[in-house]
Amino acid sequence: SYDALLDDTYSSFFHSSWSASAGAAHYLQAELSQATQKFQFYFKKRQQNNNNRPTTIVVSASNDGEEFTEVTTLTGDFPTSEFVVDYMSNVVDLGAAYKYVRFTVTETNSGAN
Repeated sequence: SYDALLDDTYSSFFHSSWSASAGAAHYLQAELSQATQKFQFYFKKRQQNNNNRPTTIVVSASNDGEEFTEVTTLTGDFPTSEFVVDYMSNVVDLGAAYKYVRFTVTETNSGAN
């Protein structure tokens, strides 16, 4: 469930619909409390499974939640080893202040998106 994303309980986890075709790349979208230009994000990967760890994430932004602009692509330092579970991003600069941010996983360590 989405609650597992923010519950501070690392034995619970969010899982997208991996067994059914989504028709498009999976993404996670956040509505921010105020328009923001720079931020960092943190995630902890599921410890019981090392499949489909993000290796490329496209960050898009919007002020209306409908039309998104691709802002940057993050690659290279995501945890894909079974022994590394935490990830804290560098500062992501959107170039302008936005109210909505979307993270789209376009590549994973096992070739899925």
